[in-house]
Amino acid sequence: MTSSGGNAASSATYFVFFLLLIVVLRIRRVISGTRISKARSIAYSIYYAAFASVFMAGSFLSGVPAYYGVADLAVGAVGLYGAHRLVNSRLIFWRASDGSVYSKGGLPIYLIYVAALVIRLSIDLVFVPSALDFTVSNSTLSSTALIAETATDALLAFGAGLLIGRNIRLYQRYLAIESGKEAIPDSPPS
Repeated sequence: MTSSGGNAASSATYFVFFLLLIVVLRIRRVISGTRISKARSIAYSIYYAAFASVFMAGSFLSGVPAYYGVADLAVGAVGLYGAHRLVNSRLIFWRASDGSVYSKGGLPIYLIYVAALVIRLSIDLVFVPSALDFTVSNSTLSSTALIAETATDALLAFGAGLLIGRNIRLYQRYLAIESGKEAIPDSPPS
């Protein structure tokens, strides 16, 4: 018979494993290239925003004041704007033999997001272990935990903003390619 603490640790382990599997697969596709579509660009942007929001919401449920949410939004907006402006020259597009458009590039953006996510999970493991069980803790955060949660939330918001900015630029370039305003090669770069 396992205790509820054992089940919670097991659930958190499975969640972290699943999360890392998704991250590794996405990074591999950013390096090798992935098929682009309007729906995928929008869906991934929603996914990154929602995923970061879930972790940040856990902070607010654990005692981080709600007004820090405004700061997180501002930091995310800065990341979005910066990535949108900087990633344009780093995205590489090509058309496959079936006519599909593929892209790769922007790996540093993913690495920043992954680093932010790992740091955020680590802070949760140290200061708010119940956050990975997706339960609400009635305990009050210490001042150190409050600073750690707030800082890592800002870092995660920045990383999510970077990814959304990348995807917006990807979407814009895809529309330009599909409308014939931008020409791309018929094979991936070597």
